[in-house]
Amino acid sequence: MRAAPPSRSKSQLHETLSLLKDAETGHRGYLLLGDESYLEPYQAAVGTIDRPLEAVGTALADDPQQLRTLATFRLIANDKIEELGTTIERYQSGHIDEAVAVVHGGAGKGLMDRARETVTRMVEAEQARVAALDARVAQSGARLKAGIVATALPFATFAAFAMFNAYWQVIGLVLPAKCARSWTRQGLVNRALTIGARQADP
Repeated sequence: MRAAPPSRSKSQLHETLSLLKDAETGHRGYLLLGDESYLEPYQAAVGTIDRPLEAVGTALADDPQQLRTLATFRLIANDKIEELGTTIERYQSGHIDEAVAVVHGGAGKGLMDRARETVTRMVEAEQARVAALDARVAQSGARLKAGIVATALPFATFAAFAMFNAYWQVIGLVLPAKCARSWTRQGLVNRALTIGARQADP
C-alpha cells in the first residue's frame, strides 16, 4: 500500500477563496472610485469560480461528509458573488447610497467569514484523512515485515539444521575411513616389527 498523495483539494479550496477575496477587494475599490477596472477580479471570479469547485468535488468524490460541506461552501460562494453583483448593479443604476448601505450592512463580510471558516474546516478534515491513511500504510508495512520475518524464521532454522546434519554425516563418513587407514598402517608396522624380531632370534 502506498502513502497518501498530496491533497489537491486544499489548493483548489484556497484558490476559490482567493477569487472571492479578490472580487470583494475590487468591488470595494469600484464603489469608492467608480473605476470599472476594479471590477476585473469580480468578473474573473464569476467566470472561473466553478472550475476549482468542480475539481474539489472530483478529488473528494469518495468522502460524503466533505461533499456535503463542499455543497455548503458552494452556496456561500454563490451568495457572495450574487451580493457583489447586486451592489454593482445598484451603483451602476445610480443608487449609490443603496449600494454603499448594503456593504455597510455587513452581509458581505458575514459571507466571507463563513467562507473562510468552511474552507478551514474542509482543509483540516482532509489533513486528518491523509494522516489516518498514512498511519494505516505504516501499520500495514509493519505487519507485512513481521509476517515476512515470521515466515522466514522456520525456513532459516530448518536450513541451519539441515546443514548441521549434513556436516555430521560427512564427518561420520570421513572419520571411520581415516581411522581405518591409520589402524591398517599401524598393523603393518607391528607385523614388520614382529617378523624382524623373530628373524633376529638365534
